[in-house]
Amino acid sequence: MKDVVTGGSGFLGSELVRTLLSRGRQVTVIARSEPPEEGGGAEFAQGSVLDTEHLARSFARADTVYHLAGVVEHSRRPGVLPRARALHVDGTRTVIEAAASAGVRRVVYASTSGTVGASKDSAAIADDSAAYAEAVVGRWPYYRTKIDAEVMALQRSAELGVELVAMRPTLIVGPGDRRLSSTQSVVDFLRGEVPVVPPGGLSLVDVRDAAAAFIAASTDGRSGATYLLGANNMPFNEYFAHLARLSGCRAPRLTLPWGAVLAGAQVVDRITRPLGRHIVGLDPVVVEMSRCYWYIDSNRAAAELGAVNRRLDATLGDTIAWIRERGLDR
Repeated sequence: MKDVVTGGSGFLGSELVRTLLSRGRQVTVIARSEPPEEGGGAEFAQGSVLDTEHLARSFARADTVYHLAGVVEHSRRPGVLPRARALHVDGTRTVIEAAASAGVRRVVYASTSGTVGASKDSAAIADDSAAYAEAVVGRWPYYRTKIDAEVMALQRSAELGVELVAMRPTLIVGPGDRRLSSTQSVVDFLRGEVPVVPPGGLSLVDVRDAAAAFIAASTDGRSGATYLLGANNMPFNEYFAHLARLSGCRAPRLTLPWGAVLAGAQVVDRITRPLGRHIVGLDPVVVEMSRCYWYIDSNRAAAELGAVNRRLDATLGDTIAWIRERGLDR
């Protein structure tokens, strides 16, 4: 028997693979990219979650499938929505159906806290009983398709008799983000490239704590349940203050009217799009997201999975150290 991790070469996926291997598990990694440097000891099966035959071979004799494959693109540019829908919705459906055919015991599925935990109200804190935040995130392809994928996954797994647990991590930080898929904001801060303080707020989860919670969900999670993962709800100015104290870098202090920032981002997008360029931090979707408060309550994960969140200083300090050791802040 073995564990299979789709998207196992990504930030969370790589940490999950390392943790599983350290606990003596046999692991197969499915990813579109090359094998991760830290994946020693795992079997690597390069391929797509849209390939039914590939999944059938990889899922043979599997006990648990950790489905983390996806694409994080915060933009409404052409191609983003169909790409996200194919991987998040169609890919997740294919994984569940392949798991059912292979007799997999359980699927632990990586959703996101943004399915429910996004609001324009700083007092709003979502728990796992909250309604989907479609009114807020529905125009953003990543979150739109993650909501659709989560709804489909819970329904399809119940239809096929597959145990499925949906994990909802917030912004993942910590050491090891080789692609800077989640920690780009820390890199930008260390480089002095964050000129303006956004008006909203965020929540964080350490990648190591998230990986441990995913593994706990494979045995202790309730089938059909969702689990928000994260802590440290804070406005962006407080987040930057923590980074400044731990790094010795100066925090941005400039605040501008949100409407003016969005208008500027829209102008930049119109200019750069015909040139084939894309400045991620100034994409209108990213600016719109920065106005929101991504606050969540992870008490269910703590009570049922024993999930814990290490101290914020430890998480951010280790993130900064890892980035600087590799010269990524220059």
